[in-house]
Amino acid sequence: MFAQATCDAPAAANCNGATSRLILNNDQNFQTIDFTFDRFSQYLSGVTYYGATELKLDIKKNDTTNVNPCVWGLKMYVSNGGFPVPNSEWETLASYGASGSSPVLSLIQVRVSNSCQTSPINNTWQNFAATDGDSFTIIDDFLGAQVAGGLFGCSGGVTNTEGNYLQNPGEYRFRIDYRIVPLYTYTPGKYELNLKFCLVEL
Repeated sequence: MFAQATCDAPAAANCNGATSRLILNNDQNFQTIDFTFDRFSQYLSGVTYYGATELKLDIKKNDTTNVNPCVWGLKMYVSNGGFPVPNSEWETLASYGASGSSPVLSLIQVRVSNSCQTSPINNTWQNFAATDGDSFTIIDDFLGAQVAGGLFGCSGGVTNTEGNYLQNPGEYRFRIDYRIVPLYTYTPGKYELNLKFCLVEL
């Protein structure tokens, strides 16, 4: 399985890196989500996008390695683009005032879920630390059981073995929600950050 730029190198070669895939929103490799705050109610109660991102996984075992299991992990990283942007802040594209401060990376909230609840953080809002490159784990180094209920079944725990979203969407498809509640702390303007998903063999 391949490792994206922000991932650690794969620890094993039991998964097929050439054919295993992380598919973002119908095979797009990027997505833009715009949060706009132009009413007082939005500043106070926030803006939430439910199911804005869909992750679909297709994990294949390396045919030349049949003894050891294919085990994978999935993480989500936050990035502001790096220097010269301050380590804890969003990148400022435009600023419309002098009062307030630049938003910090921990401002955005993210919630991951799937119907089989395979992630330890399933359906729980998460905040990144206010540090460029911070991450949280969606699926960790824990060998999940094979699907006991056949097609469309749930194994009853974390799943990170070979499988795919077509045969078992409940475990290999994830929905991502996003929320920002800015209040009146930040300088009006246009800000940007990147969220990256990292699929790597463990």
